[in-house]
Amino acid sequence: MAQQPFTTQGVQAKQAELYALTDSELLAQSNQIRSNFQSWMISNFSLDSLQTASLNSLNPDYLDYTSFMVSYATKHRLPINCDKHNKESSGKLLHTSDTIGVQWGPNGLSVTGILQIDITYS
Repeated sequence: MAQQPFTTQGVQAKQAELYALTDSELLAQSNQIRSNFQSWMISNFSLDSLQTASLNSLNPDYLDYTSFMVSYATKHRLPINCDKHNKESSGKLLHTSDTIGVQWGPNGLSVTGILQIDITYS
């Protein structure tokens, strides 16, 4: 798969590329996201040195949560919105939230919702 720029539009393009895959191909990508998020990001997005350094310095708990959520949303073909605000600088706030609902019942598993990642700079 081609690298995309790490922009709101690039994330949308990557999502379209991923969601066009077969279920088994998408599951393989989802597993890669979960098992090594940083490596998957570097392989799938053209990151500059500041973005790469920021990715490599993420708090382990934030990284664990975000990699699980991105993997889960990808596996279930849910929308992932990644909004970058302002100009890049060293002062950065990452906020991950979701409206994901998971239901198990007589009709099987149902997963709905949206994963939202906001990146703001000071």
